[in-house]
Amino acid sequence: MGWETILHVPDDVSDPVGAAKYLPDRYGEITLAHCRKYARACIIGQPNRAAQDSAMLYHCLVASLTADAWTRISLHSADYTVDGVPDGVCLLRVIIRESHLDTNATTSTIRAALTKLDKAMVEHGHDIKQLNQYV
Repeated sequence: MGWETILHVPDDVSDPVGAAKYLPDRYGEITLAHCRKYARACIIGQPNRAAQDSAMLYHCLVASLTADAWTRISLHSADYTVDGVPDGVCLLRVIIRESHLDTNATTSTIRAALTKLDKAMVEHGHDIKQLNQYV
């Protein structure tokens, strides 16, 4: 679709053709706040291809989500809406944030919980379906 252009988030939003990072590969180095600055400076309200690409990316991402996933992501609409306009780049960053471990603290918490699955099994009455949901 040619979205590589908008997914290369510039390090300096005032220099959109300067050094940039490709969001799908380097999302850990690109904050949501930076994506929002980028969208505000280079995409939202601009009469350019980037604005059109961002809108299409947004609609394709929304269409690709299950109803349950969309319910979870839509709770964060303020994070991917910039100046009242939904932005595809910011939505992708929110989806990545919500579906991937972003921090070492999160990883440690999950590991600790996984080491206690035997206790969780007892707490869930030895019900495999409930344990799977917990996991």
